[in-house]
Amino acid sequence: MPFLRLFSQLLGRLVFCLRWTYQCVCVSFLFPGGYVGAIRAAQLGLKVACIDRDKLGGVCLNWGCIPSKALLHGAEIYDEAVNHGKEWGINIGEITVDWSAFIGRSRKITGQLNGGVAYLFKKNNIEHIQGHAHIVSEKIKLNCESFCSLCR
Repeated sequence: MPFLRLFSQLLGRLVFCLRWTYQCVCVSFLFPGGYVGAIRAAQLGLKVACIDRDKLGGVCLNWGCIPSKALLHGAEIYDEAVNHGKEWGINIGEITVDWSAFIGRSRKITGQLNGGVAYLFKKNNIEHIQGHAHIVSEKIKLNCESFCSLCR
């Protein structure tokens, strides 16, 4: 978290210094700092577009950190029940895993967090553009087209 806080502060200072030069900021989600930086830029008065190839939140929220930690937590609960339950006087018969529910809980957590990011984007007037982006000179190339809808 200290890294994300530092990133947000640095981006805030950078955006403040550049706000008279640029009319918009486009942020592609590489990690949670992407949407934190986008929100901060919008709060500083810039028009912001975030480009991501899929759902809001990027890799960390949708496929990496968050769902992995949810699955690890479920595995930890299973391990505690199987290997340490007797220490607490808890006698459990055969334990089975409902894999669809196990994965479903991870997806539910991700969905809730996606909704939270969408709410923050709406609240701060941030445009979410779904696509694959590349920075090419001073322009953003989105799905093989030069693009930045807010800078036109």
